[in-house]
Amino acid sequence: MSMRRSAFAAVAGHTDFKNALSHPVCHAVIMIEPTSFFDRSHWPNEIKQEISNKLHDSDSVVLLSFMTSDIERTEQFTGGGVTYDFVIHPKTFAIIHTAIGSWRT
Repeated sequence: MSMRRSAFAAVAGHTDFKNALSHPVCHAVIMIEPTSFFDRSHWPNEIKQEISNKLHDSDSVVLLSFMTSDIERTEQFTGGGVTYDFVIHPKTFAIIHTAIGSWRT
């Protein structure tokens, strides 16, 4: 199974995934980043440490984020919306952490 399919399968039953899909506009972004990615993040140190502990056997992480908008128009991603973010282990595809945030242009 491809990495993309495995990541989507990992989140398929999660409430945040279902909430993301309930928006009129939902765009998925999937990335593989080095674990050092979290050094640059603005997340609290406790969360960074929790993620780091769960990734002790890997040098990378899968990030799957859903950008949503409640406005259906030509420029769907203008204004703002909600993001549903998943941190996924690249070997086991277990969800390590989830977060809900917002975006604004």
